[in-house]
Amino acid sequence: FQGARDRAAQEGLPVTDSACKAVEGADFVVTMVPNDAVLDAVLHHPETGIMKSMKSGAVHISCSTVSPEAARRFAAQHNDKGLQYVGAPIFARADGVAAKAASFVVGGAASAIDSAEPVL
Repeated sequence: FQGARDRAAQEGLPVTDSACKAVEGADFVVTMVPNDAVLDAVLHHPETGIMKSMKSGAVHISCSTVSPEAARRFAAQHNDKGLQYVGAPIFARADGVAAKAASFVVGGAASAIDSAEPVL
């Protein structure tokens, strides 16, 4: 994590100490984590969870590897807070991503997918 932050700072990108601060005011938030539990923590951690600081109407694009049940639960939680959720797991190895040969499988409410399309 620190290495990624250092590289971002070297490139002149803004960095912050918490995910919830990073998403403030964002129209789109993209996450990519390995499983249900990690995404749940990113969303709901009492101190750094992003859902508490996402602005109304923001679109969360989750490129995470989560179960269908978790994706449905997260989508409902987003909807309850006036947020949009798009499940968009990525299918590619690191070399495929580097070669721009990755694919997404996208799911969610049609309006959320339409909103997310320019980012995807």
